[in-house]
Amino acid sequence: MPDPSVEVISIADGVDSISMPSRYEDRVFVGGAYSGPTARWLNDIRDSVIACHRTPIMARDFKIPVAFLRHYVEVLITHSRLVVLELSLPSGAVNELEFLRHVVRPTLCLWTNASHRYPGLSQMCTNHPVFALNNRRFADRGDIRRFVREFIMAW
Repeated sequence: MPDPSVEVISIADGVDSISMPSRYEDRVFVGGAYSGPTARWLNDIRDSVIACHRTPIMARDFKIPVAFLRHYVEVLITHSRLVVLELSLPSGAVNELEFLRHVVRPTLCLWTNASHRYPGLSQMCTNHPVFALNNRRFADRGDIRRFVREFIMAW
């Protein structure tokens, strides 16, 4: 009997599939730069999601062919109820934020106060209504935990 807490999602017209843990309602996609100076904040976001009894969905936890990374990330977002993006680096989650222009998901955008007023995103991204209405500048791990908890509990 299949595990009811795992959803198998077909990718690329059934050529490949990906197993998503937990139920849709409990999934929170976590995006950002998985390497470099901001990677540690993604771990803090992940831990905060878990503390809220939700399942963090991070692209780095799946076997994704590099050539298809963007497509797979879009599938992960589509099959997650909430999205938390760490946007302190320009390369962090620009594609994800752009994709969210078309697939509406409640989204929290976080960025460090070590950045400029807005992270190095295109004006098109910073004008995105979700970013404009729901972004939080954090100073430390405590801020991350608080912002993620408040966001998840609001939804």
